[in-house]
Amino acid sequence: MAETVQAVMDSMVPALHDFVHLKIFSESEIKALVDRRRNWEYMLIRKETRKEDWLEYVAFEMNLLKLQTMRKARSPAAASSPSSPSQFHIEQHIHFIFTRALRKFKTDVTMWMQYIDFAKKNDSNKRLGRIYAEALQIHPHSELLWLSSAEWEFFSNNNAKSARVVMQRSLRTIPKSEQLWLQYFNLELHYVQRMRGRREILQLEGVMSKSLEDSALFSGGIASI
Repeated sequence: MAETVQAVMDSMVPALHDFVHLKIFSESEIKALVDRRRNWEYMLIRKETRKEDWLEYVAFEMNLLKLQTMRKARSPAAASSPSSPSQFHIEQHIHFIFTRALRKFKTDVTMWMQYIDFAKKNDSNKRLGRIYAEALQIHPHSELLWLSSAEWEFFSNNNAKSARVVMQRSLRTIPKSEQLWLQYFNLELHYVQRMRGRREILQLEGVMSKSLEDSALFSGGIASI
């Protein structure tokens, strides 16, 4: 048990040193952070942990992430080190907490949605695809997860084809869901409107291009080149 916690703590060392180097957190703040994280890690490897324990840990790290963002904006050293070890450390640690929490509480759709919401807010698009896939494998009859996945694919990931595949899979799984059928119709309507808008832009660009060619021709512009 102690070895597991120590391995987690050791993996943090480069990023924590970097926080001090960039003057984002002081040495005393890092020491306090290490103590808090170690206490939480020991608590979470107990068998009787509650969902609230994990979410309190997540909430603490989210507040830390906000503080890092504010201080980083005021730190010249951080601005000049965009790819430092600490850049995504807290965000990655929150992913690590959620991943472990969902191994224990994988039947909890609300926790999956909390994880999805965090990933969306932090533009973790590569992770989101995997999170949705895993969540839907465990909860294939959750309308909420299907709807959220399709909306993300269409509006955030700009992938209408994948959104359509998600909706078709959802309707094969829950064929009598009115919500899913309505969402499928809405997404197809958005797709038609999006294609119509693109067509109008292309037509306008074609007219403008032709107009410029005619203007150059009649003014002798082409002949003088």
